[in-house]
Amino acid sequence: MNSIEGLKLVNRIHKRLLDTEKIDGKLIKDLKELRNYAIEDKDPVLVKLIRLTYEHLENFEGFFINIPEDELFDDSQNEEVGDIHEDVKLQIDSLIYLLSLIEDSNNKRNREDILEYRSRLTKYADEN
Repeated sequence: MNSIEGLKLVNRIHKRLLDTEKIDGKLIKDLKELRNYAIEDKDPVLVKLIRLTYEHLENFEGFFINIPEDELFDDSQNEEVGDIHEDVKLQIDSLIYLLSLIEDSNNKRNREDILEYRSRLTKYADEN
């Protein structure tokens, strides 16, 4: 994201998610506002991603999209990950990661994960 005001909003959302650890109407309202900054930036990928994100939150009352896995990361020795449908902390972590991608959306690796989130959000909506 290139907009200074948009970046400030991303930081406020991020801070509030860390502080409250809850998904609520304020988050959805802020994401709708953030989408306007993506429109001003003329970034259709972010515009769609943000819209899909707040629609997902509205329709499913949670954020059930896991963080995309890093293909270079070997997690064979890590503990089993919990169910994102039952663990609000995992949902918050995924949203925070998504916000960090939006914040530096011009980075090539971040762009790949942004496209992955967009694809997963679309797929989840189609299947549910």
